[in-house]
Amino acid sequence: MRPGCVVCGGIISNTHNGVALCHNCFTKIKQYEACVSRDEPSFDKPTKSEKKTPQFVKDCENLRRLCLVIEKRVRINRHNYLLSSCNVMDMEVFWKRQEVDEQLTLSIRAFEDARMRLGKAIQHYGDGVSIYDKSIEEKEFLWEGESEGNE
Repeated sequence: MRPGCVVCGGIISNTHNGVALCHNCFTKIKQYEACVSRDEPSFDKPTKSEKKTPQFVKDCENLRRLCLVIEKRVRINRHNYLLSSCNVMDMEVFWKRQEVDEQLTLSIRAFEDARMRLGKAIQHYGDGVSIYDKSIEEKEFLWEGESEGNE
């Protein structure tokens, strides 16, 4: 099996600091480095809708993207570690392997939680309503024969 991009598993086209990357991931990293050097945390060229977005929201969205990239990298490292240590017969080594696996799993959950918390910060910065809640109307949850205003 041919190795792929360390972030997304895509076809390798570039390296950055000795890390194999696909074209998209390499471009995102270069854009990020350029923004950091200008103190402008933004990955993509702003669209018309993003021009109206406050800087706080942009920063949180960029941090969420970074958390996702790091989370994917930890998942890849965990997967590679588990594959490399799958034929362990010694119990002491087995328990160490279990501990390493548990710690990596906890770090993945921490990045998932960080992304969720940043999303909640964006949500409460705005109107406080989740974008998923906006698409669901209250009428969908009424029992058969029940009308609005009846308790």
